[in-house]
Amino acid sequence: MNNFTIVELNAVASIDVSTGADINDALAALDVYILGSATATSGVVNVTASTSFSTTIVPQDNIALNLNAGVTLTLDSAIVGSAYDLSGTQSAGLTGTGTLDAAGNTDTAVLGDAAKDPFIGNVGSTDPSPDSLTIVGWKYGVVIASTATEAATDIVVENLQISGPAAIDVIYPFWITSRPALNGPQVEGLVVTNLLVDGGQPLGVNGAIIGSEWSAENGFTADQITLQGVSNAVLTNVTSVNGGENAVAVAWGSTNVTFVDAIVSGADGHGFNIGNGGAIIDVADSTGLTVGAQLIGGTSGATGTVSAVFDGAAMLQFITGAQFQAGETLAL
Repeated sequence: MNNFTIVELNAVASIDVSTGADINDALAALDVYILGSATATSGVVNVTASTSFSTTIVPQDNIALNLNAGVTLTLDSAIVGSAYDLSGTQSAGLTGTGTLDAAGNTDTAVLGDAAKDPFIGNVGSTDPSPDSLTIVGWKYGVVIASTATEAATDIVVENLQISGPAAIDVIYPFWITSRPALNGPQVEGLVVTNLLVDGGQPLGVNGAIIGSEWSAENGFTADQITLQGVSNAVLTNVTSVNGGENAVAVAWGSTNVTFVDAIVSGADGHGFNIGNGGAIIDVADSTGLTVGAQLIGGTSGATGTVSAVFDGAAMLQFITGAQFQAGETLAL
């Protein structure tokens, strides 16, 4: 193992690396240091220069990988699994304002099976207009999932951009799921602030659409922002553009899910697809909302209709090409 220089400040231990091949060793070294320290409670490995890596990066509990501004960390070899694997960790994350490029070399850019308190993005920024962490080259972008026996819990995503998908086999850019086919427990707790998902990519030979079976026009993704079996989620300032089948999908028994300031455009199927089969949809201000009325105003074409209203709660039948403008809230 390399002889890393570890700096500790305010109970946070850190290592700076500039070579991708050193990242896993640096993460392991921090874990050993923290476990043996009377003062350090967490750690961070800072990637300080653009570099590449060839195997899955695996953090330990209470440790984050941070991509500094201007840094691109590229997966340069085809691997089985994920580029960055948070599975089974407690309070581990991927942070910073650099770029993780999966380069189409693996199925999933960031994976978190049964992760507890994972955090992804430029988390905790106090800048009024914060820069984002960017993930590109993905087939699946961010996937946080419960396993058959253990729930993923308390996920935090802040200031994250998922764009520039791989050329083939692209499916879910942002997928939070209970995996109900495995009878897994519901994902419990999700807070998303400032998320942009852009499924657009260059066209193929002779202008041919590249992509998946789900999308007739864009051909890039299935559902873009996808919650399946998620309880207690708040998503604020989320944007989906150039989507495939659906821009935003909430399904499989998800409950207590709130969207605030959500904007979608370019989806082939539905802007917002609520798949809970007759779930109650609340709006922040239901004044004047009646059966058959548009749920919102919008600039992206048809916005769908309300199929029923009971005591101010709207029963949503469908929304097509929908756009939520600033200050509007949709709660499931």
